[in-house]
Amino acid sequence: MNTPPLTRPASQCLDDHVCLRVHRQRASGRRRTYSDELLDFAITWSHWHGPSAEDIFVTFGLTRRAYYGRLSQVLDGAAASGLCSTMKANLLRHR
Repeated sequence: MNTPPLTRPASQCLDDHVCLRVHRQRASGRRRTYSDELLDFAITWSHWHGPSAEDIFVTFGLTRRAYYGRLSQVLDGAAASGLCSTMKANLLRHR
């Protein structure tokens, strides 16, 4: 049985991407963290070219710059270990 590769063009790295299934499966079995909230927010908004500054502020109380700084740290940490490099780059490209 063939499995999808973990690196695809960003345009194909959507909700059905294998790295997102792995991420959600890991997160479902444990208590949700702030890092999980940041990642899920970024993943949700990735389909619309990232969140607006207003959406970021209303949700997290952060400026756009602070949000992307924290998101970058989360993407380098354990919370994002199941995400492929393509998805990580896709989540940061809307800065």
